[in-house]
Amino acid sequence: MQPRRAAAVALAVARPLEREGHPWVSPDLLRPEDVTVPVAIHHGTTDRLVPVAWADELGRRIPDATVTTHPGGGHLIPITRARQILGDLLAP
Repeated sequence: MQPRRAAAVALAVARPLEREGHPWVSPDLLRPEDVTVPVAIHHGTTDRLVPVAWADELGRRIPDATVTTHPGGGHLIPITRARQILGDLLAP
């Protein structure tokens, strides 16, 4: 997995768990402000599992992040919007 993708996946998993108070997820372990690679965040506006506000928060906290919201997209946008997401990631 490329570093950019790995960072995005780690943050997407850690953030909700940290909020729920899981003891094995520490804010000191993974702070969005410490990410040093560009990160592309894609989020569906109708995702019922992860609120779009979390994508916005990560976009504010990661120094070199871009947030793309997909109107009408749900939790499975990596599948349903794969062409668009991959196109964005591969664009110069």
